[in-house]
This record gives sequence, structure tokens and C-alpha cells, in this order.
Amino acid sequence: MILLVTREDIAANAPEAYVVLSHPETIGHRAVSGPHIRFQNFVAKEVIAVPGAGAQVIEAAFTASAALVGAMGVALMRRCFGMTLQFAQSDTRNGSEPIINKQSVADLLIKMKMHCEAGRALTWKAAASLGRYPEAAETAHLAKIFCSENAVQCVVDGMNVVGILSYQAQAQYGTLLNDAVCLPIFDGGNVGVRRRQVEAIFKTLGYDPLAAAFGTKH
Repeated sequence: MILLVTREDIAANAPEAYVVLSHPETIGHRAVSGPHIRFQNFVAKEVIAVPGAGAQVIEAAFTASAALVGAMGVALMRRCFGMTLQFAQSDTRNGSEPIINKQSVADLLIKMKMHCEAGRALTWKAAASLGRYPEAAETAHLAKIFCSENAVQCVVDGMNVVGILSYQAQAQYGTLLNDAVCLPIFDGGNVGVRRRQVEAIFKTLGYDPLAAAFGTKH
């Protein structure tokens, strides 16, 4: 069962019915507020989902949000790649030429760009398919897993290109990393939730590997 709670509902209940237990301080996403709250003997009239239907509503909401997290991961990778590319094109590290001419640097940049573009395509596919056919839920889960985990790796790869300078606060890699590490563990953690959702889909009787990409009529 899911209830819609308004400010008026909170005011109409006893003070102990709605309590903010804490405001956890996070290492990233500093502008986001995520208070830990508790409802106790709370009365609200607006029902979003009747008893027994709440799980389906939450499942649908989390499926759609998976594509959004994919987009967040792509945005982080895009920003990180742009920063790193600019550094590699302009800094010589006291050598005779910009470090982008070094194969090891180019290889890391290529890896970062591939993951970014693959994540972009996967996220686009998930967002474009959701609502058109139910099998698209698999693509949304895959986008969340792939983009969130590669966002973390992309920042680490960028730091390896830049070197110890990337550890300075002014380089902004720390800010990106603090934001990126949240993506695999929130909105349904990849280990305990998202991969288990994909696992359940794979175990479905008659599972079609192409249905997520093209629908059942492919």
C-alpha cells in the first residue's frame, strides 16, 4: 500500500507521527537532501496504491528510473572524458609533446570514449523503448548497471591519465568520483537488486534474448 502524504497531512497528525531521525551527510551529491524519516500511527487519506498493489507501482517506478541513472552515468563520463582529453591535448608533463601522443594515454582515452558512447546508446534505447513493450525493462536495468559502473571506472581512468594532479581538489576529479560511486549502489543497488532483476528475466520460461531490443515481434 502506498499513501500520498502532504504537508497538510503532517500538520493534521500528532507531532510524534512524523519524525525526521537524521540528515545523513553524503560524500557526493551534496545538493541532495535525503533525510531518514519515520512514520508512526500516521493517518493519510490519499491512496496511490491499494494493499497488494504497492509492489507493482514501485517496480514500475524503479524500472523507469533505471534509464535515468543510466543518463546520469553518461553525463559523468562525458564530463570526465572532456576534462581528460583537454588535459592530454595541452599538457606535456615536462616532455617534448602533449601526452596524448603517448600510446598508453590514447588507449585510456579510447576506453573512456567507448564506454561513454556505448552507455549513451544503451540509455537511449532504454528510454525510447520503455512504455512501448514490456521487454524493454531488461534494457533499462542493463543501462543502469553498465553506465553506473563504467562511470566510476571512467573517472579512475581519467585520473590515471592526468596522474597525481588529478588528486588535487581543483582538478575536480574527486568531485566526479564522489558523485559516480553513488550510482551503482542507489536506486536499487546493482548487486542486490538490478542484477537480480536481470537474472529473474533470464530465468523466465521462454525467454527471448532479442525481445528486449526489438520486442516480441522481431
